[in-house]
Amino acid sequence: QIAIVILTLHLYRAKNARGISVKTQELRLLVFSTRYLDLFTTFYSAYNTILKVYYLVATVGILIMCKTNPIKRLYNHEQDPFPHWKCAVLPCFAIALVNHIIMAMRLPNFLYYGMRWHIMEDLWTFSICLESIAIIPQLITLRKYRLIENL
Repeated sequence: QIAIVILTLHLYRAKNARGISVKTQELRLLVFSTRYLDLFTTFYSAYNTILKVYYLVATVGILIMCKTNPIKRLYNHEQDPFPHWKCAVLPCFAIALVNHIIMAMRLPNFLYYGMRWHIMEDLWTFSICLESIAIIPQLITLRKYRLIENL
């Protein structure tokens, strides 16, 4: 939560996105939007709901800040080269699909359908896989900008 506030304040004050990977932010938005679909089906608590909405809105806000003027003019697409749709989203979707198939084969039909396996379960699996590699575009961007020596 604090990291999102710090990033938003940095973008607002500096008016540039130097060293920030927009692709990582897009992946984070995809992670949060697929994981927090239960906002529309189940209410757990006010705290839970507020934080989920906060993460979604803050990530959308960061993306809007990075993709609009004046920050957009200063954003260097060449410093953010990771093909995130091909090398992150598709493999994670494939893993979630394979997980779904394995679960369907391992459980007897009456258990499988009795558990009411929903697509939300598969999207949650997808979001867990994607979250684990969503930081890679940011690491590549930092390395390109040479902001961290050990990368």
